[in-house]
Amino acid sequence: VSGLACSQELRQRGYEVLVVEARSRVGGRLKGEVYSNNSGGDVIMTRQHAVDVGGALIHGIDDNPMYDITTQMGVPVHPVSSYCLLMDENGWPFDPKEDEKMDNFFNECLDVTFAKAEQDRDSKESFGSLFENNGNNNSINNNNHNNNWENPLLKWHRANLELPTGASFYDLGNTWNEDEPFGFDGAHAAVECSWKLIMERLADGLEILNNSPVIDIQDPSSTVQVTLQNGVVLEADALVCTLPLGVLKLPHNEPGHVRFVPSLSPTKKNAIQELGCGLLNKCAISFPTAFWQDSDFLGKAEMEYSYLVLNAMKYTQKPILIFMYGGDFALDVEDWTDKEIISDCLDVLKKICGREIPALVDYCITRWGQEQYSRMAFTYIPPGVDGKKALGSISQPVHDPVLEEKPLIMFAGEHTTPYHPSTMHGAFLSGIREAYR
Repeated sequence: VSGLACSQELRQRGYEVLVVEARSRVGGRLKGEVYSNNSGGDVIMTRQHAVDVGGALIHGIDDNPMYDITTQMGVPVHPVSSYCLLMDENGWPFDPKEDEKMDNFFNECLDVTFAKAEQDRDSKESFGSLFENNGNNNSINNNNHNNNWENPLLKWHRANLELPTGASFYDLGNTWNEDEPFGFDGAHAAVECSWKLIMERLADGLEILNNSPVIDIQDPSSTVQVTLQNGVVLEADALVCTLPLGVLKLPHNEPGHVRFVPSLSPTKKNAIQELGCGLLNKCAISFPTAFWQDSDFLGKAEMEYSYLVLNAMKYTQKPILIFMYGGDFALDVEDWTDKEIISDCLDVLKKICGREIPALVDYCITRWGQEQYSRMAFTYIPPGVDGKKALGSISQPVHDPVLEEKPLIMFAGEHTTPYHPSTMHGAFLSGIREAYR
C-alpha cells in the first residue's frame, strides 16, 4: 500500500512513475482473493466476495487515511466491537465476575509495568519479564493473585496483546508501544468488500510491472539502476523502496535477497537488523451456513493456546470465520500442516458452539513468515532497541553522491514510520511522505 500511495501521489503531480511489483497482484500484505468452490487451497472467497487474510481492520476511523479512502470510493465499512464470547477449555462460558477480576488484574499489572518501563527505557529486559516481575513483587499482588500467572484467563489477555504486536510478550522491548499517542481515535472497522478491491482501484492509472522481483539496486551517479530477476535493467531519476523489513533483513546468500550498491550505511543496516519481524497468521474457513453465536469475536482460553476468532459474517454477510494467531502461536502454526490446522479449528469450534460442525466449504491459511516477498506480517520493537530511532533511520534516504541535496533512493513502508509502525495507515502515510520528499 505504501508503493501505491506514493505512486498515485507522484502521478497526480505530473511525474512519470513505474511500479515494479514482485507478485502477480498489488497490495502486498493486504491480501484477499477470490474463492473457488474446490475444497481447500490458498484462497478463501465466496463467489461474490473476497476475504482479507492479511491486513484487515481500520484502527480508529477518526482522521484515518484508510477510512478516508473507503469513504471516497463509496466502500461500506462496519464497526468491529471488542466484545468476545469467551469459553474455557471445556466449552463453558467464563464466570463474568472472574473474567472481570482477571481483566482488572491484567490491566493493573500493565500500568505498573509501563511505569517501570518508562523509568528504564534502555533496559534489555523484555516487557514480558518486566510484567511478571512487577506483578509478583508489588502491592497489586496482595489480593490472592499469587498463582494468576498460570490462569488461562491471564494467558488469554496476554495472547490478545500479542496479536497486534505480532510478537511474544518476551520478545517485546520496553518501548514497544511508544507510538500509541499518535494512534487514531474512533471505532475499529472492517471493510465489506475486502482491501483487494480497494488496492486494485488505488492502482488505477498506474503503469505496473507485475511478476518482476528485484535482485539489485545501484546508484552509481545521479540515477538509479534496478536489475530484475529476469535480467532486465531499469533506470530512473529516483527510486522509492518499499521492500518489507523481512526482505531487507535477508542475508546475501538467501533467496530473495536484494543487493544495494553501494551498500546501505552502517546506521541503516543496524536499524534493519535491530527491529523485529512480527507474525500474525490467519485461517479463514467458510461454511454453508452460520451456526455460531452473533458476536464480533469468539474465543477459547486454554493453558497452552488462546484462540481468537473473528466473525466475518458480521460485516461480509457470508458464513465465514477467521482464526487469528499472534506471537509464538503464529510461529507454531507455520510448521503445522493444513490438515492439522483445520482439525484444530474445528475442534475449537465444537467446544465454543457446543454442537457438531457442518463440513466446511473452503479455507485459506496464511504463513506470512514463509511468504517469499514479505517474510513477516509487521514490525515490532525488541528489548533494548530504541524503536523511534531505528524506524527513523530506515526512513532516511540515500542521497546523490554528486548533488548531495538530491535523494536518490527513498524508503517507505510500515517499518519506516516512528509514529504509525505496524499498521496499514502507517504504510500509506509513509508513501505520501516519500512522494513529497
